[in-house]
Amino acid sequence: MLKNPKSFLTDVLINLAGFVFLGIITTMFFSNILNFNVKLSFLFSLSYCCLLSLFIEFCQMWLPARSSDIVDLICNTSGALVGIFLVLGFPRLFQRMS
Repeated sequence: MLKNPKSFLTDVLINLAGFVFLGIITTMFFSNILNFNVKLSFLFSLSYCCLLSLFIEFCQMWLPARSSDIVDLICNTSGALVGIFLVLGFPRLFQRMS
């Protein structure tokens, strides 16, 4: 059965927004703290965010009050991609303060 469209849109926006920040934080960590190049920062950040989302969805399969959904995994990964592209696309905004 389909969800209420308003509830579905709210869930999508929450998943996107939450993982945008995670994408920003992980990319800054890999590029600024560990000094990875752009390609490695992108790959490690995306992998970390995708695996974390997969783990969250896997855990929700076992919780009676929660449901696991592929849409959540896609939205979480998409949100992470937005955050990653923000950091890599606008590096001056996210420079480490010395």
